[in-house]
Amino acid sequence: MAVVSSKNYLTLYNSLATLEWIYLLLFRTLQPLIQRHSSRLKVNKQAADRIALRKPSLWQLNGGFLKYIQTQALLESVHSFFGITSSPVRTTFGQTCGRLFITHLIGDDLPTNDLLSDCLMTTLQLSWSAADIVRYLFYLGQLWKLDQTHPKVASILKFLRYNAFLVLYPVGMLSEVSMKRRKPVVKKPPYPLVKKFMIVFFFLFIVCVGYPTVYLHMLSQRRKSMK
Repeated sequence: MAVVSSKNYLTLYNSLATLEWIYLLLFRTLQPLIQRHSSRLKVNKQAADRIALRKPSLWQLNGGFLKYIQTQALLESVHSFFGITSSPVRTTFGQTCGRLFITHLIGDDLPTNDLLSDCLMTTLQLSWSAADIVRYLFYLGQLWKLDQTHPKVASILKFLRYNAFLVLYPVGMLSEVSMKRRKPVVKKPPYPLVKKFMIVFFFLFIVCVGYPTVYLHMLSQRRKSMK
């Protein structure tokens, strides 16, 4: 029975994750955005508004796919815990928890046909997708020692990995926090009380502890890697 090496396994995992985020970025974020705005250039405002109302929101379009991707990302905490990768367990799990909170506990309750929610979903998906495409490609480059075979490509990936997050992480974090502040679709009791508890938990632990930990960790890595 053949045994899959950790290198081959991580190559498969990172390649799959890269393709998933590229698909989300191109076909589930940019394409709907372009189609929606191009339709508004061709018809009058009233007709465009009627078209927009019939189109699903970005969350309705992508919610299930985002839940799948972010649940899959829990494997990265497992990788860290068992030493398959060198990433710290705390920062890896903290970042994943913040996103899981959005996809599994907040997203389904966002108002539909709401312009602000769609704008937040757009910035969220753009920042998540761009950050993770860069991250997974960088990991693949490290696995296959791209700096030895294609040093220019490796240098570009390294630059993006340790500089793009300076913008993408705050945009993603602000989008996540703003989505928590959107008025939820109220469900049957005791849902509102549970919702309040979850929001308090989110702000106390994920926003106040998780976000700074992840960002400071990346700044530390940047200082070490960009010398």
